[in-house]
Amino acid sequence: MYVNIIFTNQSKQDCTLEGYPVVTFFNSQGQPMSHERQVDVTWVPSKKVVLRPEGIVGFVLAFVEQTVPSNGCRPSTQMEVELPHVLQFANLYAAYFTMPPAPCDGGGFDVTAIQEGVPTP
Repeated sequence: MYVNIIFTNQSKQDCTLEGYPVVTFFNSQGQPMSHERQVDVTWVPSKKVVLRPEGIVGFVLAFVEQTVPSNGCRPSTQMEVELPHVLQFANLYAAYFTMPPAPCDGGGFDVTAIQEGVPTP
């Protein structure tokens, strides 16, 4: 499954990002799913992306969806994304999503680097 995660710059200033986001999945009790492993894929090279006001950037999250509870699957119920290297600010930016279709505990997933516009796998 491929999921596009898209961000819009709602400020009046440009924002510069570079690299891979850090994604964390949480279980139904709100605890991080510690067995998830993120793989930063190389088919989309990391480069500086300037996000203009009202512009969009994003990345692709790729995983095999496993939703059969009898197989020991414990699907995540929430996802946190920390944006990489927001270069003009010293703060860490994170966004929280409630997104049930996600890899099960131990499933692993891939992410692409941040891309300008709508991301492609």
